[in-house]
Amino acid sequence: MKMRTLFLAIAASTLLTAPGAAQAQSPSSVRIGMISGYSVIDNEHLVINSGPRRHYLVTLRRGCWGLRSGTRIGTSFHEHERITMPRTEFILTENGRCPIDMIEEVESLDAARAIVEQRTSPETPDGEASPSDK
Repeated sequence: MKMRTLFLAIAASTLLTAPGAAQAQSPSSVRIGMISGYSVIDNEHLVINSGPRRHYLVTLRRGCWGLRSGTRIGTSFHEHERITMPRTEFILTENGRCPIDMIEEVESLDAARAIVEQRTSPETPDGEASPSDK
């Protein structure tokens, strides 16, 4: 009886939460509208454009061979679909599937490049660039 009461309490608290609140707070929960283009940053990162003002940085789980040389890509998700678990999605190139690790909305292509550079730059433990980078 206690287990059923606990289950009902959890279910009720879930229903009382504002719809979509958990998804809206998750950085990997995005809704990409109609895809109007894309730009490849490197073999693990690309930016998907959804109109002139919406840009999404897509980080792949591993390098994607042929991403730069392909003339087009496909996605496993549909337009206007909320993506809450990007790790189940993929980018499709002429050479096969490239599994997605993360999707995040960014301000622009330049902002996405800066994020990628920051994440991939070698740093010393105290957060400063290594002497070889200066």
